[in-house]
Amino acid sequence: MKQHSTETKTIVVYKNRSKLNRSLVLILFFIGVLLGSFLVVTFQQVNAGKLSLSSYTFSKSSYASLIDSLKSKGYSFGTLDQNYTGGKVVYMVHCADYTFKGEKTFTEVETNEGVKSTYFIRPDSTFFPQTIKTFLALQTAGCAIGYEYDCLNRADNNMTLAVLMFQAQINYLKNLGFNLCATDGHGDMEYNAGKIDSTQIYYEHPELWKQNNLVSLFGDLTVNASYLSDGSFHKIVLPSNLMDKVIIECHTDWY
Repeated sequence: MKQHSTETKTIVVYKNRSKLNRSLVLILFFIGVLLGSFLVVTFQQVNAGKLSLSSYTFSKSSYASLIDSLKSKGYSFGTLDQNYTGGKVVYMVHCADYTFKGEKTFTEVETNEGVKSTYFIRPDSTFFPQTIKTFLALQTAGCAIGYEYDCLNRADNNMTLAVLMFQAQINYLKNLGFNLCATDGHGDMEYNAGKIDSTQIYYEHPELWKQNNLVSLFGDLTVNASYLSDGSFHKIVLPSNLMDKVIIECHTDWY
C-alpha cells in the first residue's frame, strides 16, 4: 500500500509541474505579444514624427503624383547613362524581374510628364525574347538600358562559370543592339535567392565592369545618393530628408 501511495503522489506532482510549465509558457507568450505590440507602435510613432513620410502605391495616377511631387521639390530627371554633375536629380529605374506588365504604365506616365527612365533587363528571363523590340524602342526613345544579372546564383556559386556567363550575356545584349550603361544584381527566387549574394562577382571581378564600360547600381551609383525601392512593400515612400541625388527603383512586376 505504501508503494502504491508513493507512486500516486509522484504522478500528482508531475501533473502539477506540467500544468505549471504550460502556464508559464502562456504567460511568457502574452508578455511577448504585448511587448512586440508596444515596440511596433512606438517605432511607428517615433518615425512618423521624424520623417513626415509620403507614400505612393501602384497605379498611373499615383505614379504621376510621385513624379509631380519630386518636381515640386525642385528635382529634374535623368537616366543612368548620364554622369551626375550636381544639382537635384532623380533617376527613375525599372527592373523587369518576372513580368513586363508595368512597362505600359511607366511609359504612358513618363511620356506625359516629359521624363525618361532607365530599364534593367534580364536576358535569361522567360519573357525576354518577347520584349526585345519594346526595349530597343525604349532605348531609341531616349531611355537608358542596364543589365540585370544573376549569374552567380544560376552558376550555383561557381565564380568561374558565373564570370563566363556574365560576359556572354553582355555580348548577347550588345549584339542585339543594346547600349548598356549600368548593372544591377538580382537574386532569382528559383536559383538560391537569399543564399548567394549575386553582387559578389562585382567585388571579386571589377575588371568586367571596366572592360565593358559599365557602372554598378549599388557599388557606384547609390554612393552619396538617396535610394528608394518598391521591392519590400510594393510602394514608394518619400522621406522629407532626400539627398540631391535620388535613385528610385520601381519594378515592372507590381504595376
